[in-house]
Amino acid sequence: LIKFAGAGATLPISSFGNALVKGAMAEAARSGPIGILTGTFELTSSGITASIIFGFFFALLFNPKG
Repeated sequence: LIKFAGAGATLPISSFGNALVKGAMAEAARSGPIGILTGTFELTSSGITASIIFGFFFALLFNPKG
């Protein structure tokens, strides 16, 4: 993905997609087709967890406008 997209694949938003693809490809090489499903979350689970936790805390701290 980095060879195709260049530096754009390393920016924060696209980097997440790049990490999903890298994890899926690495795990697929090790475990076969089931690795595609498990590998996508292996590299990105900490980012997903952090976004859920930070979102929860910000929801407690701030009131919505609507």
